[in-house]
Amino acid sequence: MNQPIKVSIIIPVYQVENYLERAVDSVLAQTLQEKEIILVDDGSEDASPQICDRYALEYPDLIHVIHKENEGLGLARNTGVRAAKGEYIAFLDSDDTVEPEMYEEMYQKAVEQDFDIVMCDVKILYVDENRTSTVSTYPHEQIDLSDYIANGNNITYSVNKLFRRAIWEENQYEKMLFEDISLIPSLITRYPRIGYIPKPFYHYYRRANTISTSLVGNMVDIIQAFRNFIDTSDQDYRDEVIYCVAKQLYWNMTQSRILFQADFIDLLKEYQKDFLLNSYIAHDEKIRRILDFLKEEILPDQIICVHFGRPLPTEFLEELQTNFPKTRLIDADERYFAQEELPENVHQAWDEGYLAYVEEYCALKILCEEGGIVLTPEMHTNLQFKKLRLHTIFFGLKTKKS
Repeated sequence: MNQPIKVSIIIPVYQVENYLERAVDSVLAQTLQEKEIILVDDGSEDASPQICDRYALEYPDLIHVIHKENEGLGLARNTGVRAAKGEYIAFLDSDDTVEPEMYEEMYQKAVEQDFDIVMCDVKILYVDENRTSTVSTYPHEQIDLSDYIANGNNITYSVNKLFRRAIWEENQYEKMLFEDISLIPSLITRYPRIGYIPKPFYHYYRRANTISTSLVGNMVDIIQAFRNFIDTSDQDYRDEVIYCVAKQLYWNMTQSRILFQADFIDLLKEYQKDFLLNSYIAHDEKIRRILDFLKEEILPDQIICVHFGRPLPTEFLEELQTNFPKTRLIDADERYFAQEELPENVHQAWDEGYLAYVEEYCALKILCEEGGIVLTPEMHTNLQFKKLRLHTIFFGLKTKKS
């Protein structure tokens, strides 16, 4: 008779041939016997799929492999959850490791005290700097949830937590870059039976040039992640949630992701009342500085491109999608202005083939009406271009009355 599975450990796998064995071996070394390991190959193109299959052959009753097309970390975790049979669910990133006692101790605590979630501390290994640090999740073993949301650590991590299976029958990750921030803190507010073991069971190997530390256009997903955190959390903890977000915004806006400062200002203004009236922020001199950004005027997050007599180059569109995936493109060709009442001199220039003059006028017209940044089809863009949203520029068009 098969033993009941107490914990399902889900390991999403993508391009980690150099680290995968270390991660899997750390789970195989767990003192908890009643477990299963689910390796979700998310379309890896290196040797990772073969490594997964080798483990499955060697441990057929313990390790299960799922091969799927690449969809990202969150959806790979969802796939693993659907296949899981354990009472509790755990996630391990495939380039990290765990201490041998982690899942046994966390499971015992969950069962003995009927917890929905059990957390532990995190040891961070800075690979490029050859140093380590331990981040304590909370100062006390007994969790005061309001205080933890406002002042605790590791709240956004999926990997230092053990989750009751039923949680994942009601929730799932989104397809986005910051899926943890979007979901996990909200779960903390909605499943308040939370336990904590103050031991650094989880080892997080932090490297430069990972997806979460590289500057890519999809990093703007962090704005939606914070929005989801605020909107889906239990409203009984609204003040604590806003303060938690404010602390993370402060770090992102002043140290980590300054390039996206205008996007963060958009978020601040969207929830302006919450931030201004928050008592935690009011009493925190450092975090209160983010309120100064509410005074900043920024350009709308849209790009204006007027092009007559020629299509937009494929390269132009690809660069916009890569660098500004959430930005609105105002794609204005002849059809855009077909019903417009343009000045006589513009019509005359149009008829005579002076399209550069017409395009410039039309671009400035849209700019004045809707705001944004004007690009021509010949321009190339990268993420540094986002800084222009912080510079409010106004153009005046001369009319008969002026």
